[in-house]
Amino acid sequence: SVEITNHEFSLAAGQGLDSLVATARRMLDGNAFDVRADSYLQAMRLGGSLIQSGNLTSLFAASEHPKGGRNRRRATPLTPEIQAAQQQWQLARNVDAMIRQHQDDQTTLAKLGELTQGLDGHVRATLVYELAQAALRTGDLAAAKTYLSLFGGNFAHHPLAEAAVLQYFQISTSEEYDHAVRSQNAAQIQLVAATSPDQDPQEVRLSHSLELARSIQTVQPSLLFDARFRFPLAALHRRSPLHQSEAEGFYRGELSSQVDFAWRSCAATELAMRQPDAAMVKPMARCPAISVKPFLDGQLTDDAWQAAVPLELKVRAGQPDMPASYAFFVHDEEFLYVAFTAMKVPGLQYEQDDTVRQRDTDLRERDRMVLRLDTDRDYATCFCLTVDDRGWANDAVDEFAFWNPTWHIASTSTDRYWQIEAAIPLSELGANPLSQNTVWNMGIQRIAPRTGIAAWHSSKQVESRPTSFGLLTFGTN
Repeated sequence: SVEITNHEFSLAAGQGLDSLVATARRMLDGNAFDVRADSYLQAMRLGGSLIQSGNLTSLFAASEHPKGGRNRRRATPLTPEIQAAQQQWQLARNVDAMIRQHQDDQTTLAKLGELTQGLDGHVRATLVYELAQAALRTGDLAAAKTYLSLFGGNFAHHPLAEAAVLQYFQISTSEEYDHAVRSQNAAQIQLVAATSPDQDPQEVRLSHSLELARSIQTVQPSLLFDARFRFPLAALHRRSPLHQSEAEGFYRGELSSQVDFAWRSCAATELAMRQPDAAMVKPMARCPAISVKPFLDGQLTDDAWQAAVPLELKVRAGQPDMPASYAFFVHDEEFLYVAFTAMKVPGLQYEQDDTVRQRDTDLRERDRMVLRLDTDRDYATCFCLTVDDRGWANDAVDEFAFWNPTWHIASTSTDRYWQIEAAIPLSELGANPLSQNTVWNMGIQRIAPRTGIAAWHSSKQVESRPTSFGLLTFGTN
């Protein structure tokens, strides 16, 4: 057998052992630097109250064996290679800490991106991925795409390359991301201009998205077999009059494939929508058209709600029951109207807050409704709108809260139940006007902390994904 030291292994790998393990941890649960953080916390606990008292200058100051004594390990000089590696790791730690500290500051994040250029390729790639996620949180889609695109070139062999290229494709082709960023700051959208004034900008964007798909298949051929890439690609084909037959062929092929049942049900749903008499695999909810707008007061007494079909939210079989809750949908030419009524959970706190509502408040400790809308049916990305029992809201695209639509909420609460009534402008969803026979992929949940999750068909998990949604169909008067 051959024995090597940690230093020798680290130099050969180009990074510390903690960084190697952290990359694997990041691929599993989304936390790239948890290993380092855990090690730090354990060291701080080891020092405990002695360090807090100010009597010690280091964790080893209380040792019975003085520094330099025969029972202490002799200090050995570091080789130039190890010194250089230490400098790399220290810079990487500093940049990582600053990313976390300034994750909402686009200017600082851009400067941190420049700092990573002096780092070793593998270490830099991990930080660049973190910078991409931070850029998405601020809504800087252009910067996020720039960072992620590096995984199609310089970082193509990094363990995060496939995930990065997949995310790059999804956010580049998603109608939800495109509209959200347009509505926040049109200057951030980088589109190639049409070659002719007669060309439809949407068709131009579609053409470039298809070209992107072809180039990605060359860079990461393994994605050709990944449903998370293939379904958004099929959605592009479906939206193009010239490629609809390709979309149909893809969906038919998925029915006989070995992919997860959730993906096969999405394919079956898309095929069924092409055949008027076909049975739907996913459940469908109707959103009737109304002619008179409801008055938003949280009472749900307007005639407009008489046309709505109540959707009961249920817990998963075998899980503890939750008090009843129902959702309602109607629309007119301007708004999607959503109502929600829920019986209160005994023991939960429902104290009201008379202060001014804050945007994108952390609502995880509140009884809340979560509505997810996948408007382009790519089964990958979606708008996410959350409202709690007070009428406080949080809005995002996927988990990124840079999207700040203007919508209207009224709430009411009694000893027994709470209700909300909301009007979401269709223009904020990129759907004004609604085209004929519009169908959205939709999931809606009620999440009560420390109690449970009730849902209409969508996953009974907190992080529900579009593959588990049902369908929302828009009717006429």
